[in-house]
Amino acid sequence: MNQTLPEIQGAPDRIPYARFLRRRNPLRVIDDARKKYDDIVHIRFGRSEYYFLVKNPELIEQVLITKQTYFGKENYIHVFIPTWKAWLNGLVTSTTHFESHDKQRKMEQPAFHQEKVNTYSKITTDIGERFISKWSDGKVLDIAHEMVELTTMIVAKCLFSIDIEAEAKEVCKDLGAFASYYLQLASPLAPLLVRLPSNKKYREAIKRTNKLIAKLVDERRKTDVDKGDLLSILLKAENDKGEKMTDEQLRDQICIFFVVGHETSAACLTWTYYLLSQNPLVEQKVHQEVDSLFPNFEVPKISDIPKLEYTLKVIYESMRIYPPSWSIVRQTMKDCYLGNYFLPARSNIWISQYLNHRDERFFPEPDRFLPERWTDDMKKKLPNFAYFPFGGGSRRCIGEPFAWVELGLLIATISRRWQMRLAHSHKVVPLPGVTLVPKYGMKMKLESR
Repeated sequence: MNQTLPEIQGAPDRIPYARFLRRRNPLRVIDDARKKYDDIVHIRFGRSEYYFLVKNPELIEQVLITKQTYFGKENYIHVFIPTWKAWLNGLVTSTTHFESHDKQRKMEQPAFHQEKVNTYSKITTDIGERFISKWSDGKVLDIAHEMVELTTMIVAKCLFSIDIEAEAKEVCKDLGAFASYYLQLASPLAPLLVRLPSNKKYREAIKRTNKLIAKLVDERRKTDVDKGDLLSILLKAENDKGEKMTDEQLRDQICIFFVVGHETSAACLTWTYYLLSQNPLVEQKVHQEVDSLFPNFEVPKISDIPKLEYTLKVIYESMRIYPPSWSIVRQTMKDCYLGNYFLPARSNIWISQYLNHRDERFFPEPDRFLPERWTDDMKKKLPNFAYFPFGGGSRRCIGEPFAWVELGLLIATISRRWQMRLAHSHKVVPLPGVTLVPKYGMKMKLESR
């Protein structure tokens, strides 16, 4: 006899989408949920039902690891706009592509092996030194934009062996247009909004980006030189049928690595310098550390990373308060249990690093910027998925090892020469888009050290 599966027991009332509209920012709804609920809450998001995991690391671990076969990569791009053409074959966004996610990840993994990261570290500091040498004392800059430009140049050189310094500003504008477009996908009116004349900027950005990537691929094919970078790996890749990637698949792969590779690092650097500007005692400790390690303005090397003990704590804490990757969405492939809760097939599961990183049980005074909290003992006691800025499971960020090196080296390089002060009356509002970024940029005054 068929047994009727139970409904979710003890789940709180659903949060209607109207509350998102009233609050205008999903982070505010997340904060409300943090204060009111424990495990799971229903959220009506457009025409879809979401189960929002509020504060339970064990349930998050089930979704991302122990029961990951029950959960697929939910792709609301297909839900809202079936004809959307950008990034669909990318490793991060896609659900169906050139190869299965696991095989594709294994194929691309050599681009992030330790020996490659060692090479990337030198490129990072070379570009970083050259970039900040153009800054001038007393100038007010949008540091968010500066960090995007810097990390875009680094990604282009490390992963694709191209120097885009001359085109960096235009490339960053186009990548910014993608991010703005992405925000519209979260609206239930997305099919109408994305066809507005105002999205002409996005369509033009797509054309320019496609042209740039096509040129990059054509030039590499003509030289037929294996540079050991990600582009060479993608060009040589074959699936189980012996087929190589189509031009469209190559474009999507390159585009998604450009976007994800620069955006997360740029966001972390931006939020870190904002937090340092608001916490002078922490900033002073960073300066003392980098001054002692590089007294004559030596260029930091990858071997210096373990010595940047306090600086790394600052990065940990920055990504706790303002995690660049602020949420994860999965979809149940079939009926299943999550803890004591029953979830029907095609349920959307929403997990938020932004919320879980503020759990008072694991992070006392969660809204305070306290790098000192990151002792070895504290990290050992943290449950899995109380802190997960790079995600987890089979889709954990493939570039995480390089990200830690890049962030450590860039903060050491920049902080040895510059400190920053938030521009007077500049408004700082976190905006959850592709990554968590400041809505109005981050205008800061440069001060030479």
